[in-house]
Amino acid sequence: MRVFTTLPQEDLRKVAPAAWEVEAEGYDGVASMENKHDPFLALAVAGAATERIELHTSVAIAFARTPMAVANVGWDLCRLLRRHLLQCLDQGCLQARVAGV
Repeated sequence: MRVFTTLPQEDLRKVAPAAWEVEAEGYDGVASMENKHDPFLALAVAGAATERIELHTSVAIAFARTPMAVANVGWDLCRLLRRHLLQCLDQGCLQARVAGV
């Protein structure tokens, strides 16, 4: 069984310590949602504070982004954080996998 949790949504300053704690407790991954902040920004903050946990978007509003914008942010996060990112949009899920990163 794999265990995931959500990142804090109310304050981006709480994301890094929460992600670090989640990783230290042995969770498999974290997810961000497009509630109050851009979900990709929260994943960048969480990824910078951790090394192994998976990063997911639970909700990222598709109609507000072009497919190219979503692909670019996914690529940038994968390259920056050197791990995989699962992007879930409101129209379905797109999995960004970067080999050899």
